[in-house]
Amino acid sequence: MELIKTKTKLYKAMIRHILQYSHKKYSPTQVSKVKEETYEEILAEIGKVALEALLKGNQVFEYGQLSDKVRGEEILIVGLLQLSQYEEPSLEPMEVVSFIHKSIQEYLAAWYITYRCVPEGNLGGIEERILTLEDCMALENVFPFVCGLSKDGAVKVFKHLTTVRTSDASLDLSKMIPDEENESDVPLFDVTDRQSWFHELVLSCFQELSPEIELWNSEHCFDCTGGIVLLNRPLSELLPKPEELHQAARCWTFVFEGDFRKNTVVLFESEKFLDFLHIPLRITESSREIKLGEFLANFLNVQCDRCKFSSMLCCRGGRIQFYITGLDLRCYDHTRVFTEAAATVPAVSPSVNLCSNQSCLKLLTSVILNYIMDSDLIKDLGGIIRDCKHLKDICLILSSGDYVCDFLEQISNPGPCYLRIHGICMLTSAGALKLAGFLPVFSNIARLNLELTECSAEAATTLVLSITHKTLKVLELREISLTPVAAAALGRVLPEMLCLNKLELVGSPRSILKAEEMMTLFGGFNKTLPLQVLTVSIGSVRGSLAPLIKSFCFFPKLRRLKLDKLQMNERDWCGLLESFTFIPNLWLLNLRDIPLGHAVTSIVPHITNLPKLHSLYLDRTECSEEDKSYVQEAVKQVLPRCNVCL
Repeated sequence: MELIKTKTKLYKAMIRHILQYSHKKYSPTQVSKVKEETYEEILAEIGKVALEALLKGNQVFEYGQLSDKVRGEEILIVGLLQLSQYEEPSLEPMEVVSFIHKSIQEYLAAWYITYRCVPEGNLGGIEERILTLEDCMALENVFPFVCGLSKDGAVKVFKHLTTVRTSDASLDLSKMIPDEENESDVPLFDVTDRQSWFHELVLSCFQELSPEIELWNSEHCFDCTGGIVLLNRPLSELLPKPEELHQAARCWTFVFEGDFRKNTVVLFESEKFLDFLHIPLRITESSREIKLGEFLANFLNVQCDRCKFSSMLCCRGGRIQFYITGLDLRCYDHTRVFTEAAATVPAVSPSVNLCSNQSCLKLLTSVILNYIMDSDLIKDLGGIIRDCKHLKDICLILSSGDYVCDFLEQISNPGPCYLRIHGICMLTSAGALKLAGFLPVFSNIARLNLELTECSAEAATTLVLSITHKTLKVLELREISLTPVAAAALGRVLPEMLCLNKLELVGSPRSILKAEEMMTLFGGFNKTLPLQVLTVSIGSVRGSLAPLIKSFCFFPKLRRLKLDKLQMNERDWCGLLESFTFIPNLWLLNLRDIPLGHAVTSIVPHITNLPKLHSLYLDRTECSEEDKSYVQEAVKQVLPRCNVCL
């Protein structure tokens, strides 16, 4: 158990065991145990070659690179190295050497740095050659080994990692520190993969430090991360004594992130470690005060593996404030943990060491609600977050538009927040009219996925008139009765949606569009859009589909095209086939339920313009079995990997 506390201790014992085993095997007359310290020089010599190979990205080197001293102790190092011949032909075949495992090479490289270079005031050339995060990741195991072997080595490693961080602005996490004195300018942002990699490397170095090496509260440790730590393990594994954090003059922010429940478990274990601080929590400024540990225990007690939240602990001058920065709720019980903790009570005196009247949702940036079908619960949750000033993302995956409205009516001033409504959100006429009143309040809407089966044409028109957001990336309107007014309104705004990635317009069975209405709906495109998915199934069309077909030239990135249940005449069909030249990246083409008859065979020569086509659906087109066989065989000859369904 002592060995597995740190990787450094484990590998130190492994090397000692390998040396002792080799000594006993090849020198059986020697009774005394071999001590690793006896071979410090030999290990350092091997480590020098090991480091140089790592810096070059190699795990193999020539035997001749080893010093005479090392080659003279071949009996003792046989357990560390393995010899082989160059596979490439050569006039003078040379022996090459590799370590029994890359981790042995990394440990011995760290041994060389610690034993030879650190006493001389350097890291063996790392300072000049390892200058970026990507360079550091190539030595991601060497740095922790150095920290575990030497306090002075750890100081130099942290100084070097500080240099790497400060020289790369993309690694800066200082903007995540909440500025309580200037709340309106808290520019919270998402953590990038590179930032996570850097902090994981730093934490791996911290974890290798021996308890007697007290570097946590030193300037080297602080400067390495800039006072912010992306914590993916309990604080107890990194901080020997919680009192040091409580008494620290410096400011620390611990950000808890990760997969399902992991960040919550890490936070819960960290809170137990800091339990003597009695960290209080308020969901809102007027709600009752509870202990953070109690709240976390209630959250973890719910048997659900889908809900989670991101959070941070901010420590300043011995005071600790807990913030929830993101909510992802997908069940009733976890949602009730929040709403019940937000119960309003008369004001009480603040706890010691913390301004506890602050809301833990003060810095909330994102909310995801997924299929929570309880009007009162939705309203309560909306009331809890109504005053959150830094919301930038609301995602509602709710099957009923009434629930969407129950939540949105609580958000009076969303600011620049992005709103996403997706899933299958069914709206009644009353729900559509209410939603039409809420949508203009949001200046940035990224996604609308609405089903209007039970919505009157008048209510649907009112809703469409409220969709004027040029920020939309996905717009899906299903079972919609497009009146002339609604078609004209959509036709005006669609060409201005320069971020639109997916458009789906599915009309109700009673939908009827005249030729002039098709022109107002699809005839206004004059700019290239990044559209990749287009579905049009708008019922009976009286006249020509030419405006829709001509719009394809403005969608060069289109990958999925579905034209369903449309009435096409011969001119429409020919125009559609000719339009394929504008959409060469098409991956899926769906032309179901279109009465094409024998005309379906004319698609074959135009398929050659679609080299990336993977799926072609032409079923229920009223063509003969002979026509079906011809199309299938002809398409397969040109595109053998294309799935053809007739």
